[in-house]
Amino acid sequence: MTFGAAISYNFRNALSLSGRAPRSAFWWFFLFIYLVSFVTLTVDMALLFARGGSNWITLVEDDAAMLAWLQDLGENPWRFYFQTAPVTWIWFAIALVPLTTCGWRRMQDRDRAGWPFVLVLAILLGVSIWGMNNTFALYTDIFANFDLGLDAPVPPVDDFIDDWLRLMSTIMLLSAAQMIIAILLIVWLASKGTMGPNRFGEDPLA
Repeated sequence: MTFGAAISYNFRNALSLSGRAPRSAFWWFFLFIYLVSFVTLTVDMALLFARGGSNWITLVEDDAAMLAWLQDLGENPWRFYFQTAPVTWIWFAIALVPLTTCGWRRMQDRDRAGWPFVLVLAILLGVSIWGMNNTFALYTDIFANFDLGLDAPVPPVDDFIDDWLRLMSTIMLLSAAQMIIAILLIVWLASKGTMGPNRFGEDPLA
């Protein structure tokens, strides 16, 4: 299956769990999502600076404003994510549906049930969301307390080290969990399908 055919195939079958999908259908579409995300991120950055360039300058020059902004980010990190990259988040939400159903059919191409793929993908997304929420809050706490030239009392160095070690351990644990899950998904999705018909349908490459 070619690059263009894989894109068309996945959007046409976005809501279908029946049949089988070859490796090319999944990985060409995955590459397409990755490439489009570069475009959406570029658009998001252009929009961000177009509507808030002066606000960024104010934050850099005003320690109190920067502190208030960091504290707000620590309490509402997802508002920051959605405000800074709305186009990219919309694109990911759109692309996730056909990618998930294609992964389901990819499992069936190997004569396996599709639900383990969805379960592991959900775990990966859950771990990533948890990590984005918690690590961002730790970052903002640390830098709000130590990197701004405010008149407030500086917390003890031991507290800073404890916060930093907690942040690093969280990132390492998160990265290890994501890597293990990603390797499992790659093995499943990169494995060759069964030759000829199986219980889920005809060989898509026949």
